[in-house]
Amino acid sequence: MTDQIPEQTVPESGVVAEQDVQAIEEGGAEEFYQITINLPNKSGKVQVIASPREAIQDVRQSIVESTETCIHSCFSLAFNGVKLNDFMELGDVEGITPDSELDLILNNYTEREARIHVNRLRDLLAGPAKLNINAVGVDPSMSFLSTVSGLVEEAPVDNSTYEKAPTTVFSKYDMKAPARLSEFVPRGLERTPVQCVKSIALSGWNPPPHHLRLRGDLMYLIVTTLEGETVQITSTATGFHVNKSTSNLFDPSPRTDTKAASDHSLIVLLEKVSPMFATNFKKLQEFITRHHMLEVLPVTTAQPAYPWAIQSTPHTFDPTRPTEAYLNYGTDSVDSLRDWNDELQSHRELPRSNLQEKVMRDRFLNKINADFAEAAVRGAMDVVNGNVVPLNPLEPEESHMYVYNNIFFSKGFDGRNTFEKLGGDEAAHVATGKDLEGVRTLNTVDVEGLYTLGTVVVDYKGVRVVAQSIVPGIFRQQEESSIVYGSIDNGPLVKSDEKFHEILGQAAKALHLAEHAVEDGEGKSTNLWTSFDTKGLMGADGRRYLLDLYRLNPVDVGFLEKDVPAKDGMPEYPHKLTLLRPELMMLFWEHKLRSWIQERAAEIQKRAEEKKAAEPKSDESKEEKKDEAKTEKLTEEAPAKESTSEDDVNILDFDLSFNVDSFTSVKTPDASKDKKTEQENT
Repeated sequence: MTDQIPEQTVPESGVVAEQDVQAIEEGGAEEFYQITINLPNKSGKVQVIASPREAIQDVRQSIVESTETCIHSCFSLAFNGVKLNDFMELGDVEGITPDSELDLILNNYTEREARIHVNRLRDLLAGPAKLNINAVGVDPSMSFLSTVSGLVEEAPVDNSTYEKAPTTVFSKYDMKAPARLSEFVPRGLERTPVQCVKSIALSGWNPPPHHLRLRGDLMYLIVTTLEGETVQITSTATGFHVNKSTSNLFDPSPRTDTKAASDHSLIVLLEKVSPMFATNFKKLQEFITRHHMLEVLPVTTAQPAYPWAIQSTPHTFDPTRPTEAYLNYGTDSVDSLRDWNDELQSHRELPRSNLQEKVMRDRFLNKINADFAEAAVRGAMDVVNGNVVPLNPLEPEESHMYVYNNIFFSKGFDGRNTFEKLGGDEAAHVATGKDLEGVRTLNTVDVEGLYTLGTVVVDYKGVRVVAQSIVPGIFRQQEESSIVYGSIDNGPLVKSDEKFHEILGQAAKALHLAEHAVEDGEGKSTNLWTSFDTKGLMGADGRRYLLDLYRLNPVDVGFLEKDVPAKDGMPEYPHKLTLLRPELMMLFWEHKLRSWIQERAAEIQKRAEEKKAAEPKSDESKEEKKDEAKTEKLTEEAPAKESTSEDDVNILDFDLSFNVDSFTSVKTPDASKDKKTEQENT
C-alpha cells in the first residue's frame, strides 16, 4: 500500500486489540518509510509513504497515479546513483533508511512504454468516471461517494461527545420513504470532465517504416487541439516531438519553425503546443482531486460490480477507441496471452508462514482471480455470440468445446450423456454450479500439494458457459493416462494413486469425508475419499489437479425420495442431482460434536458419583466440588489433547464423517456393504 502524503493521514492515536498486536508482531510488520522522490530537471520533490515489504514497482505506481507527477510514466528510481530493480523490495535496498531520498531517472521509451504513456494520458483525460464502451458491463464499480457527501474524506467523529447522533449527509434522507428508481443515480453526478483536446488518435502513417524504426521512431500521433489546430507528433525512444507530416506528406522529422516543441512527456509537449490544454488540464486535475482516491483508482484486486440502475450516457466520437487493442496489447497481442493456470497455481504456492506473507499471497490471488474472471466473461460472451470456432465442429452444438485466450470453454449441457440417469441437461446445468461450489470449498481448505482449476460460470443470453484454466499437457495426453484418481469412464476403471490419496486425506479430514470402497467394472475394490465421479489428474507440470467436484457433499436422500417424484398434480422434479448444502453438513457435524461432548461429560460425572459413593463420607464434600469443577471445565472447553485417563474428553476421539457416494448407484464391494449401510444411516 503506497500513497502520497497529502492524500493519506496518520491518526495521532488509535486502539489496537491485543490479539491484533500479537498477530502483527508475529507477522514481522515493520515501520513505514517516508521516502522523498527527487524529480528530474530540478522540478521539485514529492514524498511517498511505503512499506519496506513493498516492491519498487509499487512505489513507481504511486508516483504515476499522483496528480503532481502524473506526467511521468517511463522512469526508474535510483538510490545513491544506482538504479533499483522494480521487483526488489524497498527494505532490501542496501543502505536505505525510513527517510532516504530516491532519484527519478527518465528512461528511453520502447514501443510498449510509449503505448502505456498514451493510454495513461487517455485515462487522465477521461476523468474519474471513465466510460468504457468495451467493458462487459455498464459503469463498472461506479461510486457516488463524492457526489452524495460533497467531501473527499470525512473526518472521524467521536460519538461519545454527543448526546444524540451527529448530523451527517444522510440525516436529511427519510429512510422509510419509498425508493424512486429515478433517484438511484444522484442527479448531481458529474461524470463529464473538462475537455482538454478535441481528439488524440493514431496517425495513418503508422507503423513506422523499417529504416525509421532503426532511427528510434515508435509511433505517430495526430492531435486536434481546442484551438482547432491539427498537430502531428512523433514518438521516439527519447520522447515526443512535433513533426512536419501532414495528411498528404510524410516527414516525421522535428519541426524547426516557431511551432517546434519536444519533451520526454506527451503531456508537457501538449502544454507547450496548446495553451488551452495547459489551462484545462490544471482544471481537470482539480476536478479529479475532488473525488475520493478509490473513486479515481480502480480496485484491481476484486471483480468489479456492475450496477443495474444506471444513467444513459451520450456516445462520443473517439478515433482512438477502435485501436485500443493495439494500445493495450501491441501489434501481435502478445501482452494479452497469459498462462492463466500457471499464474493461478504459482500464486497459490507462494509462502504463507507469517502474516505479511499471507497478506501478499491473498492480494496476488485476488488480483489474478479478478483478471481471470474478466477474461472468462469476455470469452464466454464471444462463445455465445458465435465469434469463437469450436475445437470439435463436427459434433452437436451442445458438445462443442472452445479454447480462447488460453481458457477452456464448454456449455452447460449433457453433451456426453454423463447425467443421462440424473436428468440430462437439467442435471448438467446444476452440476456446473455445484462444481464451482466444490472448487470454492476446496480452495478454502487450502491443502498444500492439491490444486484446482480456475473456474468461472457465466450465464449469458440464456446459455450457461463454463470457463476453466487449462491443465498443462491435457491436450497432448490420452485421458486415460492423465487421470490417476477416481473413475475414468464412469465405472469400468477406477484408479487411486497412493500419493494423491494421501494428500486428499488431509482435505477429507477438514471436510469430514469418509474413506469408502468402490467397485469397478472388473470387480476390483478401490478406496476413495471423494465421490466416484471426481477425477484426479496429473498435469504435465507435476501438479495434482482435482476436477469434477460437483458431488463433494452427500445426496439429499429425503428430498430425493419425497419431493422428486411426481405427485399431487405436480410434475416430476427436473433432475436428481439433489445434494446437501455444505453449510448444513458443517452445522450437523458441530451439533453432533456438542452432543458427544455432553454425553462424555455425563459419563464422567456418573463415574465420579459412583466413585464418591464408594469412598468414606468424610471426603464427600471435597470430592463433590472437585468433580463438579472438572465436569464443568470439560463441557465448556473440550481440550483437544491426548487422553491421559478415562476421565479426559479428547475431541480427536470424536469420529463422524460422511460417505459422498451414499444413496447412489455406485457399486460397493461385498466386504464394505455393511460399512456403507452404517454411513447411510448416519
